[in-house]
Amino acid sequence: MKKQILVYNLSDAQISALRVQLKPLGCTVRKVIEKEYSLPIGALAGLNGFVYKKTAKPSQLIRTSFAVICGYSGFALDAVTAAFDRGGVSGVVKAVLTETNAQWDSITLYNEVMREHNYMQNKNRPD
Repeated sequence: MKKQILVYNLSDAQISALRVQLKPLGCTVRKVIEKEYSLPIGALAGLNGFVYKKTAKPSQLIRTSFAVICGYSGFALDAVTAAFDRGGVSGVVKAVLTETNAQWDSITLYNEVMREHNYMQNKNRPD
């Protein structure tokens, strides 16, 4: 699997800063545009078995900064997430590409990550 970060709603300056920080890790950054939101994450990441083809316009948009980390785990994943902070790209909601979510489109993955995030925020809130 290619080591890359799929990014949504990051400015060109943020993407440039992130690329500088991720280059030593052998990682590329790919900006996902709205018309690609309906494609499977696996197709966007270039995984074998997934076809990149035109799809209908997505019914929903991703409005916040979002990133999907592809090809990293363990300590290497920690290094990638630290690169966001070093590059001054904070506040980005992050997900890791898995065998399961590779089948999902961007909207489905984003909604699931936000659902989990909100659950954890509420779970950790004092009563």
